Amino acid sequence: GAQQTVESVLAANAFSYDVVYAEREDNLKDLSRFKTLVIPFGYALSDAAVAAIKAAHAAGTKLVIFEKLGEADEFGTPRKEPALKELVGQKGVTFLDESATDNSANLRRLWDYRETVRKSLGETGYFFDANGRPVSALVRELKDGKGWMLYLCNTANRTKMWAATRTASVVVG
Repeated sequence: GAQQTVESVLAANAFSYDVVYAEREDNLKDLSRFKTLVIPFGYALSDAAVAAIKAAHAAGTKLVIFEKLGEADEFGTPRKEPALKELVGQKGVTFLDESATDNSANLRRLWDYRETVRKSLGETGYFFDANGRPVSALVRELKDGKGWMLYLCNTANRTKMWAATRTASVVVG
């Protein structure tokens, strides 16, 4: 689905990310700790999730939202207006009115998604340049918060890496 498509783009391009489940209120604490929230399919979002997303955006977190804007609450009850609609067009918000799932095999669109996330995160952080080819990599913060684990495979000799702090989060509705 949409989550798998977005996660595959993030992983294939070595973006450091966490998965945050919108239906778990303990996951919604201080979403502003992320530079960017990527919302692959936010059709059913609780009022608490919407409030947390809006608070993170107000604090400077950027949003990349695919297709759905919280048209229903967590129980599937339709809202009169999508809960995140008012954010569309605001600074730091990218709304892609298309299905990430439908484009999971479209290499051009996957590249565009990569560029959208890269631009949202900015030029600081983990970025792997494999001369236009995907990089098989995994970057994870160690559980104790005292470092990072980096795993690279199948990369060309000319692959470059810039390191600083860069984090995206995938919010799954």
